[in-house]
Amino acid sequence: MTPEKTELGWKIIWDEAQTWQTRSDTQDAWKFAPGSKLAGDNKRTKPFQTSHACRAVIHAAVDHQHAVGALVMDAHALHTYAGATLVRAAIESASFAIWMLEPESKEERALRTFKWSAKDYADELRFEATSMGKPTNIKAAVVERFGPAVERAGLSIVEVVKGVQSTEAVRAADAYAVRTGEVMRPMLYWQLASGFAHGRRWSTLAFAERQERDTDDPDVLNVRFSMSQDRVLQLAFASSAAIEMAIGLWESRAARAVPPRAKAKR
Repeated sequence: MTPEKTELGWKIIWDEAQTWQTRSDTQDAWKFAPGSKLAGDNKRTKPFQTSHACRAVIHAAVDHQHAVGALVMDAHALHTYAGATLVRAAIESASFAIWMLEPESKEERALRTFKWSAKDYADELRFEATSMGKPTNIKAAVVERFGPAVERAGLSIVEVVKGVQSTEAVRAADAYAVRTGEVMRPMLYWQLASGFAHGRRWSTLAFAERQERDTDDPDVLNVRFSMSQDRVLQLAFASSAAIEMAIGLWESRAARAVPPRAKAKR
């Protein structure tokens, strides 16, 4: 990318992130119409409403996207790994919203909401067990907490107890991207950014800029890795695309359902 195109790209990313961040902090900006699919999903999943779960993960995605923008545009800092780590979190969080919202089946949307909420609760219990030495039968606790609501929705508590893993959500977001013609594939960039987040050599060798240095040992390669604005920008465009898909699905599910038009009598 030329410096001019890179500068323009970051302006787009930064303006977009600031707009999303403002919306995320504005309660009235996330309303949904009575009679919308999202309103129906909330009734089916109460008290673990779909809209609450999706707002949480969309806000997380936007927050990380805003952070990577601030890192480059405000702090003028280009870390080797941190930018990609923020992008990874943004893609993953947005993918959970896509995963919950994209099924056409209302039953499947409800099931996924329960599974996300059950995973959230189970992780809370695991944290308490570690931090406070509070032993808990996690499966039994999840069944007790979610059983009544899941039964009212006519769904399987066995499926809900399984929860959900990040890979499943990103895979669903990737499939949705293919169906809608989005070229910035969530899975590809999530995997790449995950490599950076965990300090893996393969991703650094594949994507970072490298400068080889002299070494006294001919069998040892000494390399300095760094990231340029255009490389971080490419990653940021991928997380931007994931967030756009998530918010687009929210808008679709939040819109008032239009009843089918009756055929005119002849």
